[in-house]
Amino acid sequence: MKHQQFDTWLFEEEALSPDQDRALAEHLESCEHCRALAAAGRAVEGQLLTTSQIEPAPGFTQRWRACLADDRHRVGQRQLGAVLLSTTVGLVTLALLFGAQLLPLLQPAIPAITQWFSKIVAVVAHLNLVREIFSVLLEIMVEGIPIVYRVVLPISLAGLSAVWIVSLYRLSFQNLRREL
Repeated sequence: MKHQQFDTWLFEEEALSPDQDRALAEHLESCEHCRALAAAGRAVEGQLLTTSQIEPAPGFTQRWRACLADDRHRVGQRQLGAVLLSTTVGLVTLALLFGAQLLPLLQPAIPAITQWFSKIVAVVAHLNLVREIFSVLLEIMVEGIPIVYRVVLPISLAGLSAVWIVSLYRLSFQNLRREL
């Protein structure tokens, strides 16, 4: 005998039609399995209705919200990582495909590109040399300045800057007051 339909009717939350109700009652009289299932269902429902609810531990809501925020942040980080990885893989693939297509066109220009590259390297080397020369000259100039001036000059510049900022602040509010 098939019990599926009767099992479904036993735990149906909506009211059964009179025909369904009569068929279920007849089946329960003849089927021990479905009678035991109905009794167990009524027992569980009774326990659920009589059991008191347990209150959550103090701070549960705040911990849950913090955990939810952390989970959302981790999911966002994973999604961002996946997007960046797929974008990088796609761009590298496109670069390789276009590079393979453009390589025969660029072969005549390779000597000129290498010459330009060597000139750029030479300019950078010269700029580095100039920077070193200026750093040595600055060191020599700073060593010649007495320590008192090395302290007084930055402090006086800071004081002048503060006076300038305060005067700009006052002027801006005076203009604002006039406009109002």
